[in-house]
Amino acid sequence: LGEKMSKNFLAILIVAFGGAIIYGLPYFRFDYYDVYLETYHLTNTQMGVFGSVLGVFGMISYLFGGVVADRVSTRIILTVSLIGTGLGGFLHLLPLGFKALVCLYAFWPACVKAVRILSDSGDQGKAFGFFEGGRGIAAALMAIAAVAAFRIGAGKMENQAQGMRYVIIFYSVLTIVMGILAFFTVKDQKMEASERISFKGIGEVLKLPA
Repeated sequence: LGEKMSKNFLAILIVAFGGAIIYGLPYFRFDYYDVYLETYHLTNTQMGVFGSVLGVFGMISYLFGGVVADRVSTRIILTVSLIGTGLGGFLHLLPLGFKALVCLYAFWPACVKAVRILSDSGDQGKAFGFFEGGRGIAAALMAIAAVAAFRIGAGKMENQAQGMRYVIIFYSVLTIVMGILAFFTVKDQKMEASERISFKGIGEVLKLPA
């Protein structure tokens, strides 16, 4: 490993785990679909709308995410995204209606972009490999832990709604913790103006026939 990547290896793993964990709250509803419908008194159509809202806002955020990430502190972006998502999870514990839930889902898409500046240009292949591998491991561990949280919450009375609340608390707390760890491990690196993504550059790419 290169010197820069070795120095920032822990930070890359934190970003990888954060990159997996941050998607736990928006998508856990698929694993507890029937319980989610019953708890929030929703229809299948309304559940579908959540997916559409997440997709649309995700597309918009990714379009501008690179430009923002090049101009704002990476550490702050990661910290705010993770902690903000965790706090959104706690809001999810309230008896929200359909319109309120749509607003909540609209703010969840987050762009995590830090691996590039945490490794040397020659090590970015390895860095992204560790990043994706870390995300996969984190996702697997989270799934196991979430099932355990659900069983503890449901208890002997098989209260599935309570079990789902435990899952929300689990994901929310873990996401906030990852945000705090990101703040203390990810270090900002200065980028040359020529390396930054610009709106002009995006426009030029969109004009390409490919």
